[in-house]
Amino acid sequence: MIKFIKNNYIYFIAFIIIFILIYFIGSCNNFGDPFCCYAFSHAIVRGEIPYLDFNMIITPLYAFFSAIGLLIYDNFNVFLLEHVILVTITFILLHKLYGNKVYLLFLFTVLTTAINIIETYNYLCFFMMIVIIYLEKEYPNKDYLIGFIIGLSVLSKQTVGIFLVIPTIIFFASNKKKILKRLVGFIIPIIIFLIYLLINNCLYQFIDLCILGLFDFASSNGITAGKVNYLGLCISIIGIIINIILIIKDKKEISNYYLFFGIMFAVSLFDFEHVGMYLNCVIIMLLKYIKNDFKLINKVCISSSIIIILFLSLQYKINDTVMITDDKYLKYTLIFKSTYDRNVNINKYFSSFKKPIILGYDSLYYDIISDSDIDYFSVLNYGNFGYDGINKMKKRIDELHNQIFIVSIRDYKDDYKYSQFTKELTQYVINNYEKIDSKYEFEVYYKK
Repeated sequence: MIKFIKNNYIYFIAFIIIFILIYFIGSCNNFGDPFCCYAFSHAIVRGEIPYLDFNMIITPLYAFFSAIGLLIYDNFNVFLLEHVILVTITFILLHKLYGNKVYLLFLFTVLTTAINIIETYNYLCFFMMIVIIYLEKEYPNKDYLIGFIIGLSVLSKQTVGIFLVIPTIIFFASNKKKILKRLVGFIIPIIIFLIYLLINNCLYQFIDLCILGLFDFASSNGITAGKVNYLGLCISIIGIIINIILIIKDKKEISNYYLFFGIMFAVSLFDFEHVGMYLNCVIIMLLKYIKNDFKLINKVCISSSIIIILFLSLQYKINDTVMITDDKYLKYTLIFKSTYDRNVNINKYFSSFKKPIILGYDSLYYDIISDSDIDYFSVLNYGNFGYDGINKMKKRIDELHNQIFIVSIRDYKDDYKYSQFTKELTQYVINNYEKIDSKYEFEVYYKK
């Protein structure tokens, strides 16, 4: 045991640093997309069915993966711990592939306050990509397994995973036997998922949300909707140029082709969370071409990381971060005190009404702490309701009776360019139903 620890101590250190990054330093990121991902896993543990009972617009592997730990103890920190383990395994695989040079990626993670390893389905798909690259190098003849992992990548995020099929086609087009083996491996998880959808009568909902609904998503979000993050777009273009140069330089390196398709993480939002995932791929592609595996590189990067972590921790202390202790699902989770105080007040107000529907960014948080089911009103973002989704949601509202709606006027009037909140639903409620109360930044409407 002592010998094992001695030989692998660096991985234990990596685990601890990654935990600190995600739990402490990255806590400012945890109540956006990561909280949505936790909520989906939480819903599965409660017995809810993805696509049928709540609206996910991605394939569900990350939700089911995270639900494993939540079956033991349903708490947001268990969700974070599972992700820490996933990131640590990624680090181990990359260290085996690139040696101490991988600490450059480690340092990048610290500098970006862990936004490039944020707890979402994007990271699971990135993890699958690294596993594929590892297998291609160490076990290139394990074609069934490689095909199986490519299939899992599609089930992690369909809009990225499907492109990981292309390197196999490019490199082995003349080797039909090899392609056939990978195809068999690929379709196994896809068939299992298809059977799950059929058994639960949610195939149509999956197609609507995750395939047809992408047209609604693209028309309302990101570059195709005119919401261009120019900095993220420029960084991505530079990354593509680097990718292409390295592919031309080394046409026989299959890993470069897999990493090239990391650009699909950034498309079409090009925000820092998604661009950060793509930059992971660019940095990894560059590692191969750093000629010297410097013995000091790990010490320099780890030392720098520790210094930066200490500085950021001090900054978070100054910003007055508190720990939630009064909710079973969020117990021991870090949150800014100002946010916590606001949540305490508005949750008391929400609870004064019987089963209200919250039209605002607070809806998912309230569903969790009130121990309510996650449903189509929990995540009210553009493109999250399938094809022609806004009209479908209006019909859902029309079918409700004796229903209280609590509208966030702050979110409704927010003019932030990159806001994804579906304001049309709020406008529909305001225009058609009776206002009965208001408090803080909320207005309450009643539908008979």
